[in-house]
Amino acid sequence: EVNKMGILEKLKSANEFPILFIGSGMSLRYLDNFPDWMTLLESFWKECGFEEDFYGMYNNKRHELKKSNLILSDTEADFKMNTQIGTIIHEKYNQLFNSGKINIEGFTTKDAHKTQTSPFKIALSNRFDNYRFKKNKSAEIKSFIDVIGKSSIVITTNYDQFIEKEFKNQNGDSLDIYIGQSGFFRPTEGAAELFKIHGSIEKPSSIVIDGQDYKNFNDNSVLITAKIISLLIHSPIIFLGYSLKDVNVRNFIKDFARSIDETDSINLEERLIIIEREEGQQDLIESTIDDRELGCRFTSIKTDNFQKIYDHILSINQGVSPLEVRKYKKTIRSLIEESGKKNQLKSVLVSSTELDDIQQMIKNNDF
Repeated sequence: EVNKMGILEKLKSANEFPILFIGSGMSLRYLDNFPDWMTLLESFWKECGFEEDFYGMYNNKRHELKKSNLILSDTEADFKMNTQIGTIIHEKYNQLFNSGKINIEGFTTKDAHKTQTSPFKIALSNRFDNYRFKKNKSAEIKSFIDVIGKSSIVITTNYDQFIEKEFKNQNGDSLDIYIGQSGFFRPTEGAAELFKIHGSIEKPSSIVIDGQDYKNFNDNSVLITAKIISLLIHSPIIFLGYSLKDVNVRNFIKDFARSIDETDSINLEERLIIIEREEGQQDLIESTIDDRELGCRFTSIKTDNFQKIYDHILSINQGVSPLEVRKYKKTIRSLIEESGKKNQLKSVLVSSTELDDIQQMIKNNDF
């Protein structure tokens, strides 16, 4: 089923800033020698000096897993395997570090003891710390970062700091960054914010990589879903850098679909947009997908022309950027809080009658 008016044109005509959900596909697209999950696990497997060949071991374990769980899809099996192997590597790496067989520059066994931080997660952070851009992507990267500036909220499962560092380089101002699930407990402004839900290299212990990490993450994911659903009512959500098969994305969409009542007026296919890379495709191939397993409809766009996607989003204009909205909100919030503490709220706020006038003006579109 193909849509008549493109979903991105609808966004423009509704003038809505989207929420962006960013996966590792974006770092793979723009950063030189960026490892995917398998490459990362394989390199640490070799570093730990396991006798068994990585892929031989992987194939055998995967075969066993599929045999004992017949209902597992291939992507679920891969996901489970990656978290299990992450656990094996995590244990072995830390043992080797503690017995002096592996060294981490600037981090000692005493540091590990004092900070209670896993050496493996320190090593992971180091692996993602330095990045270089691919040579032919600089114009597209600039547009990508501009798009981040047009997004009310950015959520990512990436550990690297590419988004926040380049945003600051390009804009001078920083995004508000929330690492792990802590941001979902705090009052936020709902503008120019980056939620790094799988952790970040600046806080190694927050990184979600092995079976236990994913279990903890899933135990708390209801919080994240609730927060995102409350945002979704006001803004559409665009998934970039994920595959439709990605277990993280599928779990989120399943949770959305479950949480939103059938009778609800939210039209999910106009709210959930998944952009998948199709190598060499210069057009935007858009379709509505009705996924039985996910229990909802959403819009899929297949393309390799990300610049075209960005141009659509960059044409949305609400007069001020989410970054400026956040500054206003923060200023007003602190003004109210500080004046309230000093019992001076009356003198800094407009009177309630003026407030009524302002609300009426908003209703009548008199601005």
